[in-house]
Amino acid sequence: MAPPVVWERHPPVRYRANIPTAWLKVVLQEGRNRQVRRMTAHIGHPTLRLIRAQLGPWQLDDLQPGQWREVAPPKGFEQFTPKPKGAKGKAPRRRTRSSKRAPSKKTR
Repeated sequence: MAPPVVWERHPPVRYRANIPTAWLKVVLQEGRNRQVRRMTAHIGHPTLRLIRAQLGPWQLDDLQPGQWREVAPPKGFEQFTPKPKGAKGKAPRRRTRSSKRAPSKKTR
């Protein structure tokens, strides 16, 4: 794969004379913690730069670092919108076990 046209990284990626440089495109359905870094290190190509270009239905396309744009949730994602909070902007309190018990009677 030819090196893609990407923005400069600050601080720059360190140059390694003894380790070959290669660009990989990896498509995952579900990623685990550091999965790509572990896979590339296992075959002798440590990951020096990792760029996420797409997350679900959203793609970076021509967005540059620091730029943003608003997107509408895709169909079916309405269920993930934040739920309204209780009075005073706080989430409603949940009852704990101790609050369900009847008050204890102290005897002397």
